Amino acid sequence: MTTLSVVLAAYRGEKYIGEQLRSLFAQTRLPDEILIGDDSPDDATRRAIADVLPEKPASVKLEIIVNPAPLGVVKNFSALLARASGDGVFLCDQDDVWLPEKIARLTAAFEAHPEKVVFACDSWRVNENLSERGETLLPRGAAPRIAAQINRGGAFALIPRYLFAYGHNLLVRREFIARALPVPENYRGCDAWLRNLAALTEKFYYEPAPLTYYRVHANNVTNLELTGFPVTLLTRWRQIRAMSGAEKIAEFSRWREEFITLQTEVGKRLFAEEIPPRNRQLLAQFIDFYARRIEVTPLPRPRRLLKLLRAAPLYFSAGTGWRALLRDALA
Repeated sequence: MTTLSVVLAAYRGEKYIGEQLRSLFAQTRLPDEILIGDDSPDDATRRAIADVLPEKPASVKLEIIVNPAPLGVVKNFSALLARASGDGVFLCDQDDVWLPEKIARLTAAFEAHPEKVVFACDSWRVNENLSERGETLLPRGAAPRIAAQINRGGAFALIPRYLFAYGHNLLVRREFIARALPVPENYRGCDAWLRNLAALTEKFYYEPAPLTYYRVHANNVTNLELTGFPVTLLTRWRQIRAMSGAEKIAEFSRWREEFITLQTEVGKRLFAEEIPPRNRQLLAQFIDFYARRIEVTPLPRPRRLLKLLRAAPLYFSAGTGWRALLRDALA
């Protein structure tokens, strides 16, 4: 029988964490353990947890680890991942709500696909009151097609286009965690590192059903209103126009540094032989793509357009094609 852990990195989570825990207690397949690492400066989060503990099923072990000094989200999650005992480990945010069948659906995929090491599901984006917006991480009409492409070995090529996995929707094999930790210092999150590493080796599985209510609000660590999944293309265009050249360069530099780190670390961690040749080439293209974007951003528009024309093939092989090309040309 597969054993399951849920790890939750908390910080000032008293407003929503009770609702999240109730959704874990109501799963059709319960986790064996829930580990909560609390970075909060007071005990308000722990008091909110205590309020819902009477509702916890007896079979679920729940442990709160109070960090003497704040670890930050990456190190907090890393410590919890290393501590988890389950065969499969779910990452969990403090402010979301899981649909009752989430653990069961992802665990079924986990058991059916032993060759995969990281699993994810789609999520509904909702507001603070959990009112559905009808929007999901993947475009709903295209989600089955995109998931099929991911599952048959095309995950890595889709990362710049869809960014299909975040911490709130991941399930990870424990033996993979041991190989993947520690998370490199320049990565913005455990989720990005685990996703990129699993996608690079094509050991990523995606369930297209939305099984999480992802609560979008001003305090999200990753706010999908601002990065990656705009409500409309017009909204995204306005966001990009509002960014300064320095902000764009900083964003492109972060992406490039993460891909360079991925290229460097896979050899150190003995993943190198598991990377398909096409993904080795694609990784080099991603690094070159963001270098080109850094180069053209500060240029006057006529010079920028000339550079972009020369780099156009790279925008289609490593980016989002015309969308990225037009953004860099006109924004």
